[in-house]
Amino acid sequence: MCGIAGIVDFKKSIEITPELIEEISSPNRYRGPDNYGVHIDSSTDFTLGFGHNRLSIIDLSEKASQPMVSKNGRYIISFNGEIYNFKELRKKLIHEGAKFFSKSDTEVILNAVDFWGIDHCLDNIEGMFAFAIFDREKKKLIIARDRFGEKPLYYFKSDKFISFSSDIRSFNFLPIKKTINNYALGYYFSEMSTPINHSIWNEIEKVPPANYITITKDECTIKKYWLLDYRQKLNLNSDEVIKNVNFLISNSVGKQLTSDVEVGCLLSGGIDSTLISFHASKLYDKKIKTFSVGFKDQKFNELPYAKVVSEKINSDHHEIIMDLKSLDTVRILLEEYGEPFADVSSIPTFFITKFAANYVKVILGGDGGDELFAGYNTYHQAFRMQQWKNFKISHTVIKILYHFFSFAKFKYLQGVITENNSTLGSSLFRNIGFNKNEIYRLTNNSDISIMMDAEHSKLIKESKNFTNNIFDTILYSSIKSRLVNDYLVKSDRASMLNSIELRSPFLDRELHELVSKLDYKLLFSNKERKFVTKKILNQHFSKKFIKRKKQGFEMPIAEFIRNNWKKDIKEVLHSKNHLIYLNENYIKNLLENHFNKKQDNSKKIWNLYVLNLWSLKQK
Repeated sequence: MCGIAGIVDFKKSIEITPELIEEISSPNRYRGPDNYGVHIDSSTDFTLGFGHNRLSIIDLSEKASQPMVSKNGRYIISFNGEIYNFKELRKKLIHEGAKFFSKSDTEVILNAVDFWGIDHCLDNIEGMFAFAIFDREKKKLIIARDRFGEKPLYYFKSDKFISFSSDIRSFNFLPIKKTINNYALGYYFSEMSTPINHSIWNEIEKVPPANYITITKDECTIKKYWLLDYRQKLNLNSDEVIKNVNFLISNSVGKQLTSDVEVGCLLSGGIDSTLISFHASKLYDKKIKTFSVGFKDQKFNELPYAKVVSEKINSDHHEIIMDLKSLDTVRILLEEYGEPFADVSSIPTFFITKFAANYVKVILGGDGGDELFAGYNTYHQAFRMQQWKNFKISHTVIKILYHFFSFAKFKYLQGVITENNSTLGSSLFRNIGFNKNEIYRLTNNSDISIMMDAEHSKLIKESKNFTNNIFDTILYSSIKSRLVNDYLVKSDRASMLNSIELRSPFLDRELHELVSKLDYKLLFSNKERKFVTKKILNQHFSKKFIKRKKQGFEMPIAEFIRNNWKKDIKEVLHSKNHLIYLNENYIKNLLENHFNKKQDNSKKIWNLYVLNLWSLKQK
């Protein structure tokens, strides 16, 4: 895993030097501490500079160093990620006449683009990645991102030059006047993260997952190269589904165990990490190492469950107890996200990967399991909504219902039955942080407060193009929202800060393409979340272990804020935010009510703490 950064200037408006490329690459150092490389190129039509910070995982030799130039000199690439099927693709390319000077997956992409073109290349590679490749012959830059958005890729484009990076802080070293993106800010207040293709700055965007952008001197085009379609269904029974899903999960774990360094597993004791660790223990060529984090507060402690799994799969198990007395280390973590990011589970993710880095360089995790197999309470609501929808109630009956329900309940039922985008969005995407009214009270800005509803409505509308029922709409929307905007961002930054590569076997193309073709009643059989994966584990673990209440990867933040972190929290929240207006009295009331235990405002307080901390670091 690595960090990439670069500039292509078609008008020679800025002087691209090795020193400048090193500056814009500097925020990526933690992503790739093993090696740094730079490539400067120039002709009458362009000047470019690519930088690369390397974390060596596949082909540890210098031959695999980057930026890499193709053997024929036509292409230059800076690549971040892992291609799990690169050995298979390498054989195909050699058969077609390709020559290789390394054993790296990076060179496979170079030759795949050269021999097959970018579309066929992206259609064939399996993995997590973000890369930039420049075609010297056609004088065009292509920047591409993996199917699920596991690896970050930001970019800035003006009429003079384009710049890209794994880290948004790289753009601080370029002549860019940045302004706050109110759309992203409104989303952040509610969701604790920024949305799929917007950053906190208007001028800097994210390449959306499963897309690539082509930039030449005269034009810039974006193209989606993969999408999930839930409209075509397979006629499979429950046993067939369980068999096929289990095979594909095992296959994905097997592919992701490929590495020239040692691999381990994160193990919480929950369904997802248990299933991944179980398969890894069967497939790895040595005793698999597993890692768990717990808390003194037993309401948040899953270590006993992780130990049950470890003993069952006979792993080399390691665990730590978190007891944060200060926010000093956490502050460092928050700064590395580059933009406001307030998912508190990033903290235990950081500490467990820091701990694991003493033993392994690659680790498998369970990200994506909840979105793939309907693991959240949201899916209960989606299931009920679909049942209402299945009644096929006429508009006449809807009007009659008005006399039997409160106005709010009537509007809700009407919205469900008519599949109103706003109703579905607001009902199924509960605010993690602030709701619309609270955002307005906080900012006194209606433009910011309405952003959340707009984003959810837009997402539901898009989802309907590829789904035929409410349940599938929510499955699709979950993958396109919190998974990519929050959970994958959390995992990438928290692990890379410790220079450890976190892989997610549930984020596998074949697996998602199969599940998208399953009837939702099979995924939610007997109204049970994660029915399929629980059935797989039933063969190996007790019913009591499988059926226990879902815990989630959380920590006792409410008590930390009232005690250990109180002084630091108050100090930062009482600092003036010079970028964004925030209502000081509203914040004061939030703090007082939380400290007095009248309300649990921990997530809202943490949201504002992270935002103010980020703001204080901006120039």
